Formats: sequence, structure tokens, C-alpha cells
Amino acid sequence: MLSGIDDAIAEFKIKSLSANIAGQLMLPEIDIQNWMKKLFPVLIGFHAKYGNRQFVFIICNSLLSPENSEDLNKDILWAFISRGIECFCIDLNLRITIAELSSSEMVDVSDYCYSNKIPSLHVLGEDIHLYNVAGRSVAFYNFVHPQVSTRTRIGLNARSYRDYKLVIEEQGPKQLINKIDEIWHDRNKRILIANRQTEKILQTFLAKWLSDNIYDARVVAEVGKISGVDRTDIELTSMSTGDHLIIEVKWMGKNASGKSYDIDRLKEGIRQVCAYLDREPSALEGCVVCYDGRKDSTQNDTFTLDEPIARLDYRIVWLESRSGSEIGAGN
Repeated sequence: MLSGIDDAIAEFKIKSLSANIAGQLMLPEIDIQNWMKKLFPVLIGFHAKYGNRQFVFIICNSLLSPENSEDLNKDILWAFISRGIECFCIDLNLRITIAELSSSEMVDVSDYCYSNKIPSLHVLGEDIHLYNVAGRSVAFYNFVHPQVSTRTRIGLNARSYRDYKLVIEEQGPKQLINKIDEIWHDRNKRILIANRQTEKILQTFLAKWLSDNIYDARVVAEVGKISGVDRTDIELTSMSTGDHLIIEVKWMGKNASGKSYDIDRLKEGIRQVCAYLDREPSALEGCVVCYDGRKDSTQNDTFTLDEPIARLDYRIVWLESRSGSEIGAGN
């Protein structure tokens, strides 16, 4: 719920944004203001239910055909986005249809607006940017927190994709410490769970952590086969440059099914990523994330590459088997 001050700020910013859109479309400003007052509650409801997403509305001056469009609501929007459709035409009756534009990356939105002399609203999380007919981002608005005057860094621990390794290092104490019951079969004996694949569980947690805490890249798990051979665990793709990073997930220790891995598992992951990078020369970098569930006595074991490998790095993440309260009590 917005405060009275927030309401006033929102009203002012909506008027400013409306004036800009009205000028682009050569329509009465009051019509655009009324349209936006209907649009933003839908976006707020969508964000509250489905979280931070990226998509774009190409603003149509003419009304869309009822036979080929849908009334905009949060669930209709999600039905499209969950299928990988992120670009829409929207009219002043808040009806949408799939746009010709196939990419919601900022550079593609800019090029499309410039080429077609049409404005658009680019949504990234809580932020919305107006691109004018010249393809320039000319106005900004945070529809969840109107008082914000700079682009929101999404998530409490949010960082740029360029700092993704720092995000990985923060996962243990900030996310995994709260997932102990989902990770361990026997905490005291340090035996990992295996009712599902151990690696798959850890991969899912990492993909969620990266998605929640990297604000300028799209995170996709199990990206698809590279060169028709293998499938990468996680890939990050920059929303602005298109740079992409490959992440391979491994684990060490013993799980409830009796599988056991040592440091050779990390070495195996490094060989895999080297092969991925050879097949995918456009990848900016590859990283092996190896979760260490071995006995406490191995926690300080170190591993060093014999020599640096171009575009490759690794991180070992210690899997804590004690709860936060147990750690605090010194147990």
C-alpha cells in the first residue's frame, strides 16, 4: 500500500510519463494518464505474484482486433511469459497481442522503436523505461516504489552479472544455511539427501539464487545442448550486451544412495567446462561451482589449477550442516 506521499509522487511521475507518451503518439495527455492508471495496477499485481520479469509493450496508436488480442491481466501476461514470449503490442483498451519483435533485450527494443518509429515501455523487474520513436530511453518510472529515482537493484544481495562469482560466494551463508533440511539426509554424519539427484537439487538452488540476486542478466537452467552433445547446467545472459556465462554444478561428499565424490569431481567439472568453451567460443567465461559436503576435516583442503585456463574459473562452496542457531551457540 502506497503512503499519501508516495501517491503524490506517483501522480506526478505518471503525469510526466503520460505527457511524454502522449507527445510520441500525438494523443490527448488525459487519455494516456487514464490508460496508465489502469495499466500500472496490472503490472503491480503481476510483480507481486510472479516476481521480477523482463518484457516489453509496443504502444499501438490504433486499437487491436478483438479476435487477435487478449484483455491484459496478470495471469494472461504470465501465460505468455512462461512460454518465453516477452514482446507484446498493447493498445489503449489494454488489449495485447504478440509483437513482431522477438527479443526484449534493451538494444533490440531500441532498434525496433527506431526502425518502426514507434514508442515502447520496457519493463525490468519494478522498473519501466519509455523508449521513444528515436529508440532512446527518455523516461523512467518504478511502478512498485514511485519514490525511487534511480534504477532498482533487484534483490537484497543484487549484483551485476559481472560479479556473479561474488553472488555464488554469498549463497552458502545467505541461502543454503536455510535449506539444511532439503540438503542433508543425516546432518551429523554429513550424508547428503538423494531422494532426488543431489546435483539437481543444488543446481536448482543456485539457479534460483542467481536469478534473485543478479539484476542485469537472464538466468536459465539446463540451457540446451551445446554443439548437439552436452547440456550446460546454468547460463547467464546479459540483458544489455548479450554476453553469456556458463556454469557447471558438481558436488563432493557422500549421499544417501551411497555415491561418493572427492576433489576429482571438481577436476571433472573443469574438463567439462573447458570442452563447453571450446565448442562455444562466444561464451564470455565458464565457471565450475563445486559444493563441498565432505567431512569437516576436509573444509580447509585447497585446490589450485596447475596453470590458469583462459575464460575458466571455479568456486568451492562449503555445505554447512549446522543450523544458524547451532553455529551461533558454538555447537
